[in-house]
Amino acid sequence: MSAPVPACWPPHRPADMAAPRFAAIRRQSDCTRHCTRRRGACRQRAAPLIATVLVLLTRIATAQWSASATVVSDLRFRGVSLSDERPQALLQVDADARNGSYAGAMLSAVHFDEQTRSSLLQVYFGTATPLGPTLSSDIGLSYSHFASSPSYDYLELHGSLNGPRWHMGLYASPNYFGNNYRSLYVEADAFLPLATAWRVLAHVGQLRANTNSLRADARVGLAWQEKPCEVQFAWVGAGQGGPEPSAYGQRRRTAVLSVTFIY
Repeated sequence: MSAPVPACWPPHRPADMAAPRFAAIRRQSDCTRHCTRRRGACRQRAAPLIATVLVLLTRIATAQWSASATVVSDLRFRGVSLSDERPQALLQVDADARNGSYAGAMLSAVHFDEQTRSSLLQVYFGTATPLGPTLSSDIGLSYSHFASSPSYDYLELHGSLNGPRWHMGLYASPNYFGNNYRSLYVEADAFLPLATAWRVLAHVGQLRANTNSLRADARVGLAWQEKPCEVQFAWVGAGQGGPEPSAYGQRRRTAVLSVTFIY
C-alpha cells in the first residue's frame, strides 16, 4: 500500500513508484516551496483584516462606556406597539470612541400579539463626523434579532444629519422585519429647551415599503432630565395600513410614559 499523498502534491501515478528516490525528494521540496508560498499569500491577504480587528479592539478598549435601563408604559416603534400595548423594560449598552466611532446593543422583550412573543436583541455600530461647529453627520448599520421568531430578523442601514436642536434621519432595509420587501423610513426630530432640566420633543416620520405601502407616525412630548434619571411623557400616533408590523388592532393614538436611568 502506498503512503498517503499530501493534498498539495499532484495526483499520485503508478509510474512514480518506480521513480528514483531523488525524484520523490524533488517533489517534496517543490511541495514545501508551494505550501510556503501559499502560507505567505494567506498571511498577506489576512494582514489587513487582522489589522482592522486589532484597531477596532483597541478603540473599544479605550472607548467611553455607558449603560441605561428604561421602563416604558408601551414600547412604541415608529408608532406601532411592540409590547402588545403593555409596559416593557429595555436594557442598553453603548461604547463611544474618541474618533466618533460607536457601537452598542439593546435588549428587550417584544409581544406582537398574544401568540407571538420573543426577546429582541439589536446590535448597531457607526461613526459620527463633525461637519461644522454645530453640525454633524452619522452613518451606521444595525441588526435586529428575535430569539423566538428569527423569521423577523432584519438588517438596516441608517444615516443622519444632526444639529443642536434638530435631527433628520434616513433608514433603509432590504428585508424589514423579515418581510420580503425593501423599506425606507424618513424622520425629523426637534428639541426645544424650556428650562435647565425641561425640554419639548417633537417627531414626525414616514415608513415606505415597496411602492404603495405607506404609514406615517408622530410624537409630541415633554422631557425632564436630572442625571442619572430622565422622564418622558409623550402623545404618540400612527396612521393606518403600511407594512408589518402595523397598528391594526391597536390604539393608533395613545399616551406613553417612560423612565430611564443612565449609568
